[in-house]
Amino acid sequence: MVLIIPFYAALCAIFYFFLSMQVIRLRNTEKVGLGSGDNPALFRAIRVHGNFCEYVPLTLVLYLMLELQGHSARALHIFGALLLLSRLLHSIGIHKSSGRSIGRFVGAGANFVLIISASSLLIFKFLKII
Repeated sequence: MVLIIPFYAALCAIFYFFLSMQVIRLRNTEKVGLGSGDNPALFRAIRVHGNFCEYVPLTLVLYLMLELQGHSARALHIFGALLLLSRLLHSIGIHKSSGRSIGRFVGAGANFVLIISASSLLIFKFLKII
């Protein structure tokens, strides 16, 4: 039975909810119906939300496949926790600065490493069975 990754997917869904609420709050405050209205804070919130939507689903699908392949609970928990941490760092980094920031760099970089790591494990497991 798949138990671990659904837990992290649920945590990511809650995180996504809060990112969505941040965009909605700023849209209401700035009275912007669509787009960012040239408001830098709203633009950053939209990008944090969008970036989350772009990377988290793929990462969770890869993690789910790892769980289905029978990878260890410890590895799955590490992957899940690191995904949440990377997205949190990325979010904080972009909220604080529209330019370069350590949170954005570390968060995005960690997410890329997680995607490549999970993909590599899936490929290696496949190659072992053929």
